Parts: sequence; structure tokens; C-alpha cells
Amino acid sequence: MKIKKDNDAVAADKLVGSRIKELRMKKGWSQEELAKRMGYTAANSRSTISKIERGDNSIDQSTLIKFSKVLGTSPVYLLGMCEMYDCWDHKYNSEAIGFQTKCLTDISNVFGEDVTKALVCLVQLNDEGRTLALSEIEKLLEHYKRDE
Repeated sequence: MKIKKDNDAVAADKLVGSRIKELRMKKGWSQEELAKRMGYTAANSRSTISKIERGDNSIDQSTLIKFSKVLGTSPVYLLGMCEMYDCWDHKYNSEAIGFQTKCLTDISNVFGEDVTKALVCLVQLNDEGRTLALSEIEKLLEHYKRDE
């Protein structure tokens, strides 16, 4: 029995797929070439890539990490939590990226996607920018803090 995806899951799959397609095309690769680089060997591998790019097929965390490595980007970019495809430091190995992706997923589940996006943006700043951003956030907190 196939479980029907909710609108958020559908939108997430479409976003991941569109980013995979964008990067594949930027590299000048066909769907067949991407499938080959991903290690897909079945006769219908181009169809599999096509379904992923359209958002018809969901991909699991390990596949997301593999796509990010093959395409030279980060899981964070593919998930739509960063607007620059090279926003992640590629020195991390897949184990570290998997852990970081899990952490971001956990943060998103607990605090929401906006908090995760803010965190990813904050991490991209240099020390001076991070200090300034935190100072501005503290000012915003003083002004807009929720009633507890």
C-alpha cells in the first residue's frame, strides 16, 4: 500500500528534484550520465532520474548525500535550506555530512524550517558577520519576544 504524501512532502520532493536537475544541467550531463555517476545500472535508470527531478520519487538521506557529492554541492542546498549551491564546506566526509544533515533535520522537526534556514545562513558568515547577526537577533528578541 502506497502512502499518500502531504503537500509539504510533495513540495520538498519537487524542490530537491529541481535542484538536482539544475545542477545536472549546469554540468552539461544527460540524465543517463547522472544515473551512471550515481551508480544506477538498471535499464530504466534515466527514468528513475527523471522521476526524481520531477519530484515524483522521494529519495532517502543516504541518496541525498550521494547526489550532493556527485553534483558537487551539499545536502543543505538540495533541501532548499541554502541558496548557494557551494554553501557547504566540502572537506567533510559523508559520515560528517550525514550527521550534520540529521542534526539539521532534527532541528527543523523541533523548531521549524525557518530556524534551520537561519542557522544555515548564520554558519555561512565569517566571525564578524556572525557577531553582527547575533547582536541584531538579540535586539529583535528584546523588541518582539513572545509572551511566556
